Amino acid sequence: MPREWWRVRWGIFGCLFGFAIFGYVQRTGIAIAAARMVPELGLTQIELGGILNAFLISYTLLQLPGAMLGQWLGPRRTLGLVGIVSAAAACSTALVPAGEAGIAVLSPASLVDDVTAALTDAGIAFGVATRRGLEADVSVVPVDLAKGLELDGVVLVEPARILAEERQGLRALYVALTRSTKRLTIVHAQPLPEALVDRVDNREMFG
Repeated sequence: MPREWWRVRWGIFGCLFGFAIFGYVQRTGIAIAAARMVPELGLTQIELGGILNAFLISYTLLQLPGAMLGQWLGPRRTLGLVGIVSAAAACSTALVPAGEAGIAVLSPASLVDDVTAALTDAGIAFGVATRRGLEADVSVVPVDLAKGLELDGVVLVEPARILAEERQGLRALYVALTRSTKRLTIVHAQPLPEALVDRVDNREMFG
């Protein structure tokens, strides 16, 4: 009996320790990932703070309901249920779609009307992006709405004007250039920004 009692005791301790570590990693892991999330999604520090606060607020609000659930179901059932739900929720993140599949025509705000007119004249069915997202296979997207999007293909219109017209031009251009997961096409009449010219030259040199 004493040996079995110790085995159960250490088993419970191991579960508690594992759940504590699991919860800690879930709460703090996003802060570590933020270094790559911020430039990739074009987040501001205020937006990142809102994401981090969402974890803290939800964690705080669930303290009392969690205690009440433990009182109602008992500690063993509560620990088992919390572990299963937490593991299922963590695994389900892999099932979230990577982003909107399709094609976006990213344009400076000053050229959106010209781009839509050109697509209409060409007989191409398209939609215009809003802050709620994209609703068509081909969408005209003002560059200030591009952050957070992932698409199969991107047509980038006049990067030099994006650099000149946007308040944070270099950052906006970076966001626009990194929205495509497969194909990126640049359409321009004005000379390309110097940073892009260097990149294109290097690609041509090394194949």
